[in-house]
Amino acid sequence: MPFIDDLVIREPSGGKGEWTLVRPLRYTGAEKQFFVDAGFTTDGASVPRFLWHVLPPFGRYLKAAVIHDHLYVTREVSRKDADGIFRRMMREAGVNKVKRYTMWAAVRLFGWTVWRKNA
Repeated sequence: MPFIDDLVIREPSGGKGEWTLVRPLRYTGAEKQFFVDAGFTTDGASVPRFLWHVLPPFGRYLKAAVIHDHLYVTREVSRKDADGIFRRMMREAGVNKVKRYTMWAAVRLFGWTVWRKNA
């Protein structure tokens, strides 16, 4: 598995819905290693609340969501590549094909709003 570290996060305080990494998280991609520092905050998978019964913000795809959030903040790669890496990480984590492609399609269609906000 290309994830080098276990994911250790702290629950949100104050009801903000953002979780904080307690320890760094590393992922080795096809050409590069991605590193997320402890202290990084994430909302998990950015799924609208009304869909949580189908796609909760946490699942097998959580590590992938953290790396994806980080890539959207740091812009280490293009948005298209960040979304493709997200899909690959989910496949490697054992996320089923339907869920994986649904989540990938969602970030391709709607991720531009977050990408632009982080500019």
